[in-house]
Amino acid sequence: MNDESLQRFVEQLADRAALDWDAAARELSPPQLRALRRIESIAAAYRSAAAVPAAGRFQRLVLRERIGGGFGGEVWRAHDPLLDRTVALKLRPAAPLEARQQARLLDEACLLARIDHPNVLRVLGAEVEHGRTGIWSEFVDGENLDERLQREGRFGGEEVRAIGSAMCGALAAVHQAGFAHGDVKPANLLRTREGRYVLCDLGSAVPLHPGGHPGPPLSGSPLYLAPEVLAGGRPSVASDLYALGATLFHLLAGTAPVVGANLDALLAAHRAGHRLHLRDRRPDLPARLVGAIERAIAPDPAQRPASAGAFEAALAAPPRSLSTLLAWIAAALAATVIAVLALRPPPPEPLAVEVHWLRGDTAAPLFDGAPVRRGDTLYLELRCARRCWAYVLAEDGAREVATLFPLPQTRANPLDPTATVRLPGSVAGTDRQWRIGAANGSEERLLLVVAPQALPALEQAGAGRAIADGSGDDDERFRGVDAIVPSAAARRSAGLEALASDLRATASPLAETHWLRLRRSDAGAAPAAR
Repeated sequence: MNDESLQRFVEQLADRAALDWDAAARELSPPQLRALRRIESIAAAYRSAAAVPAAGRFQRLVLRERIGGGFGGEVWRAHDPLLDRTVALKLRPAAPLEARQQARLLDEACLLARIDHPNVLRVLGAEVEHGRTGIWSEFVDGENLDERLQREGRFGGEEVRAIGSAMCGALAAVHQAGFAHGDVKPANLLRTREGRYVLCDLGSAVPLHPGGHPGPPLSGSPLYLAPEVLAGGRPSVASDLYALGATLFHLLAGTAPVVGANLDALLAAHRAGHRLHLRDRRPDLPARLVGAIERAIAPDPAQRPASAGAFEAALAAPPRSLSTLLAWIAAALAATVIAVLALRPPPPEPLAVEVHWLRGDTAAPLFDGAPVRRGDTLYLELRCARRCWAYVLAEDGAREVATLFPLPQTRANPLDPTATVRLPGSVAGTDRQWRIGAANGSEERLLLVVAPQALPALEQAGAGRAIADGSGDDDERFRGVDAIVPSAAARRSAGLEALASDLRATASPLAETHWLRLRRSDAGAAPAAR
């Protein structure tokens, strides 16, 4: 008997998704299949009797499309004519409410609307109609992580680390506002087209300090609910962190840590301590990441991280082993670049470049003046309106220059138009990152050059550099890039400022330069022997 498969099919029914009965017949035993058909009949009867707002409206909102739902209610894409925008409406199940309860729910919605965080869906309004509470928020164009998990399979460790960090920030904002989210799960985590992770569906949020009000009925998806909430307890900071841990576990392992054919079986599995272990499912993951997630899903709330910030710190990658990333090239490179740029033909339309520098461990944006130290990693997300050639150069405080892109075995120029591209690219299907090397001054300056045509000197600068493909940490395979240009030692150049100035004077007016200046927080540290 496959309890995990049965649980998955039951969740599909709860979410009103079309069921693949052929797959169910293959995966389930005859008694399980009969039980699933009975559940489907009950669910169909419930759906036909459920109150869909009259004329496809809820208060002033015009309902367009049902886009999700489950135990805690349903989610609609709707139009708000007052704001003239598309919104996401969460409708809780109908329940008789006294005027005092209605007022309290609307007051809570007003407090939720004050949460302003880039990783939290913004609440725009709330109303109660015919016993149904509706909370609507901004509509984000993106894909939820459950859909991606079903389509592509298990996630990589570094991406899950970045997702976890973003969601810890989101939960910290929700908790600071005085609420528990109450329904953290893969389907409530969105990735926007710009690559931002967003926590959505605040319609299940409950106050952390209820002031004597009874707790809400059980809501949220049982697979991700903490055992104390499944047993009837009130959602809390600790239960939100459990739900996030179970969500990250599922993204990595392809299954939740505790499964059961129904709610009673799930409770029994929790009581008996029957759970899966992430290390058994993913022996390739770093021990620190595995340990952080296992602590978050501890049965005892006291053993979980004390806060979202503590969980984020536990998820963070440890300091990397000391290695040198930045390689320095000769001063003749700048003169060669300028000579090549002078030959460019003018392109017919602008490049319209969008640039986002991001930290490798957290996917947090990097801005001018951000502190970095040896071992930190970073990458670049780039988007052009037309085909373009990109080059990334770096200069330290001693005015030594390195080329960071293009490099062999990773993504090559030209870059596809309209699609967001991640640099430096990937090797063997694994995304790579740049690593900050030993301090050689008080700052690192990075220059991105985007041109409408190839710059051969910069294309060839990394051509002779082979990237190791051995075992070990993915980013470690970038060590030793000082062999990009054969030379006995790094030599000083006129610097990137001079190069950028020459580019402005000689290059096509459509070529663009983008700067990032990073402050070395370890500038006084003695460099390790090389």
